[in-house]
Amino acid sequence: MNGLAMTSTATAAALANGAGTNDDPSSRQALWREIQRLRALLAHQERALLASRLREEEARHSAFHDTLTGLPNRQAFDQRSTDALSTHQHAADGFALMYIDLDGFKAVNDRHGHAVGDELLKVISARLSHAMRSGDAVSRQGGDEFLCLLCHVTMQAHAEAIAQKLQAVVSAPCLVGAQQVQVRASIGIAFYPQDASDMPGLLRVADAAMYRAKKYQLGHAFSDLQ
Repeated sequence: MNGLAMTSTATAAALANGAGTNDDPSSRQALWREIQRLRALLAHQERALLASRLREEEARHSAFHDTLTGLPNRQAFDQRSTDALSTHQHAADGFALMYIDLDGFKAVNDRHGHAVGDELLKVISARLSHAMRSGDAVSRQGGDEFLCLLCHVTMQAHAEAIAQKLQAVVSAPCLVGAQQVQVRASIGIAFYPQDASDMPGLLRVADAAMYRAKKYQLGHAFSDLQ
């Protein structure tokens, strides 16, 4: 209990016991007014403390989440990927990294405006998040680019099935206001530890594979080493 609460409690006890009042009505009224003042001050301090805690929570959330889509951001992904590398470094299996870029997003922005583009990004982000398995991670890297970290995925066939699922959820038409818009996903896939032993290396491999998928309209592509 803080000092103000103790003071209020002690004052209330004094009023209940009639201490210091000598049964003087004016003294009792003054004491009662002091209790009310202290209680109001205490309530104000409690509200201020709650508001401060909420601001701290919002700041922590904002530091690790994209402000537009609510997905984890680059900083959160860096932390998650560091954990994955640590977990799989001495494990028998590995994981897959998917680099996703939205084909046709610029055309949506140019034709319908950035407000529609932003709403489309929110829809696509929600779809990707819901399509992820428990334990996997998806983040927005900025613009129309996303990263997915898939735990315990080391085989092409497994990664390909997930990539096809993600392509399907991304390419489904979206109704944004009165506009129906549609984009596609180009996905580059890299495997740890086959393609690289660190995250910068995996990102380079997945990024290159994504551009190959986009250039040749493959939908998804693997490393040249696969």
